[in-house]
Amino acid sequence: MKIMDMDGDSIPEIYCGSSTPSNIPDTIGILYDDYNSWFFGFNNKLELLFSPIKNTSAPSSTQISKFVSDEKEHYLVVSFIMVEDRKHIIKFFNGSLEEVSEYEVVNPSMAKSSIITMNRNVDIDGKNYLVLGITNDEFLLLNEKLEVLKKSVFNNGGYDLFEGDLNKDGKKEHVFLNPDLDIIIYDAN
Repeated sequence: MKIMDMDGDSIPEIYCGSSTPSNIPDTIGILYDDYNSWFFGFNNKLELLFSPIKNTSAPSSTQISKFVSDEKEHYLVVSFIMVEDRKHIIKFFNGSLEEVSEYEVVNPSMAKSSIITMNRNVDIDGKNYLVLGITNDEFLLLNEKLEVLKKSVFNNGGYDLFEGDLNKDGKKEHVFLNPDLDIIIYDAN
């Protein structure tokens, strides 16, 4: 969930996604069933800003993050994660909630290609990127212009533990745990 003022009216909106546990029968008439994941937007009166966008894959999830471009423009980033299809569709929305770009990540096999979703903003060499996650032992970074940057991480994938300014240089470091229980600290500098 993200609370942010995308339309510039000084009143923040609420943006959130959901997951698909698929455990409520769809015959009981729930408007937004749990056999699909959804992207929602609400105003300060909890009224829908738009018709919720459905991720029709199950199991799936829809995750929300914010992104600030090099030009200081704010974007809402929605990740539609489709587990069985082994893909993510990443959409960037501008302040008017218009889709400005879309990127698809496909994972051909689960062995060393699964994406570990992070959706964190980082500055690398003076450019802003969104860290989508790790795939094929590389950080997968993307910006609103769909410029892709890949940086090698380590072998065997890993799990995001936390982020923080560990060395007090004013920039965040990311801490990961790989399947061998090694702790990896990534510094984008």
